[in-house]
Amino acid sequence: MTKILAPDTAVSEKEPIIRLMHSSEAPLLLDLLRRCYQDSYFDSLYYDTKALAEAIENCQQYSMVAVNSEGEFVAHVALRNFQNSLTADTSMAIVDPRYRSNGLFVKMGAEMMPVYEQLGLCGLYLQAVTVHPHSQSSSLKGHAGVTGVYLNYIPANTQFLAMEAAVKSDAEYAEATPVVIMVQPLGVMPTRSIVWPTYYRSQIETAFEQCNLRRDTVLAENLAKKTLIRIDKKLRQKIINLWLDDIGDDWSSEFEIALKNIGADLESGDYSVIYLQLPLNQYLLDNLIEVAKAQDFFYAGVLPEYGKQDWLGMQKLDRSSVDPNSFYLVGDQSKKIFEFIMQD
Repeated sequence: MTKILAPDTAVSEKEPIIRLMHSSEAPLLLDLLRRCYQDSYFDSLYYDTKALAEAIENCQQYSMVAVNSEGEFVAHVALRNFQNSLTADTSMAIVDPRYRSNGLFVKMGAEMMPVYEQLGLCGLYLQAVTVHPHSQSSSLKGHAGVTGVYLNYIPANTQFLAMEAAVKSDAEYAEATPVVIMVQPLGVMPTRSIVWPTYYRSQIETAFEQCNLRRDTVLAENLAKKTLIRIDKKLRQKIINLWLDDIGDDWSSEFEIALKNIGADLESGDYSVIYLQLPLNQYLLDNLIEVAKAQDFFYAGVLPEYGKQDWLGMQKLDRSSVDPNSFYLVGDQSKKIFEFIMQD
């Protein structure tokens, strides 16, 4: 991949300069992170300056930063997981409290346009926090579509700086909190075909409508020779992702083995939630969903056009620990999804 060169690094005395981050500047980003989150942020990459520098150098992540006249990073947002995809994940959207209300996120998004174009992106995935309403509200104003609510996504004791007096203070977030999964359109996405499950069909259709995506119906194809389950553990975030990349005749036994392999992790308390991602283009998922529900999984949402295919998400955790009064949900769709999740 051709590397995108950063603009000139001169700093204005009046307002921060917005530009792409250099790989050598990882310590400056760590300084910003610690000013806002101390050591509580859930993504371990940002605390490992060597690994972050390598990710930037190898074009596995693009980081846009705002730099003040003293050379400090005062805002950041990154793109990752864009390889072989028409969408990318946004990562660590953060603004130094001294520079809030300056419209830096909007300006950084505009400066990211050449990156979007080079990568051929049609959409961005946003994980809007629920400890305050601001990131959800701004994303909705940008016409992002709401596709899911992932419980326990932000681990307990993550430090958040209070945005305003009406928003809960840092000490009140001792429990894990959800995020709202949103898709921000950048261009026209292709029409694809999926196998519509009976379970959650209404919710799946609504997710595609939210993103203005068209999906045709296809009959289930032949199963793969062997089931392939990808297990992605994030210890600092306390989550486990199970991706069923291929579904074969042996899916039932392989799914059982995968759950058994991670059972000790859950019992030890090292992880607080499992997210199960099921492909919507291979197999009629109803039987698999029934098995997952029998293992205490329930609905999470849909990941449309993620890695050039669509996914149905389920999640498993102790639902008794979910307190709807402990977080903010903005907009009717987020609230409807959450209500359905709690019923499911």
